Amino acid sequence: MPYGLLYKKNPPKQVKDCLKELINMSNRTKLQLEDAFKELLLEKTFHKITIKDLTDKCHISRIAFYYHFQDLYDLIEWILIEDARKALNEKKNYAHWKEGLSNIFEAVYINKPFILNVYHDISRDKIEKI
Repeated sequence: MPYGLLYKKNPPKQVKDCLKELINMSNRTKLQLEDAFKELLLEKTFHKITIKDLTDKCHISRIAFYYHFQDLYDLIEWILIEDARKALNEKKNYAHWKEGLSNIFEAVYINKPFILNVYHDISRDKIEKI
């Protein structure tokens, strides 16, 4: 039964806390996969990285990977969006645009190995889909 049907207005605090914990667990797994993927890109090219490599490095099951992502391209898309979101971090308005742009350039520099590896190893049509 969908959450909204159980509690139309205010769910109990226990339900809210449980949902927050589930979201935090999900985000931790995604961030763990992101870190592992970036580390593996320092060791080998994108095409040589397997989902098994990632799951072994994170000590999670393949099912856990597929719970969060459809494939490695989906993981890359999530990483790119998440890195951009972190770089902008509330700097999206006109008053802070210079700081936001500076943060984006800094994020690109920090993630240079990831970006270059993805750029060189993935075909143009795949990048455009991302």
